Amino acid sequence: MKIAKRILFLVSGILSIFASVTFAILSICFIAFSNNEEAMQELADESTDGVTPEAFQAVFLALGVMFVVFLIAAIINIILSFKGRNSDSKGVMIANIVFGAISGIVINIVAAIFGLIARNQGNSSPKIENEY
Repeated sequence: MKIAKRILFLVSGILSIFASVTFAILSICFIAFSNNEEAMQELADESTDGVTPEAFQAVFLALGVMFVVFLIAAIINIILSFKGRNSDSKGVMIANIVFGAISGIVINIVAAIFGLIARNQGNSSPKIENEY
């Protein structure tokens, strides 16, 4: 169980790095695109619902901010996944579950559950009693 935990935390750390780079690129693109007034006006002109350029700008800015929040969660997830790889702490495992759910890296949740199971297996070693 400990070997599976270590491998899954390594995979989740690598996926978190990939996700953080992706979220950084998406947040920069959406925030930069929201500041392009010509593009917002063109989107408003092509809209059949009569949406204003300001509404499109607000949507793209909100998406950019959302990806910044996901970026922060993914960066925290990178730190926690590499820390959880060598840790048996219950708090680190629970933090991995929480930030794995927030950042969308499901493998981190599975690795933390494996870590909790391995931790409990280590604590509950069978006791042999002498019947003398």
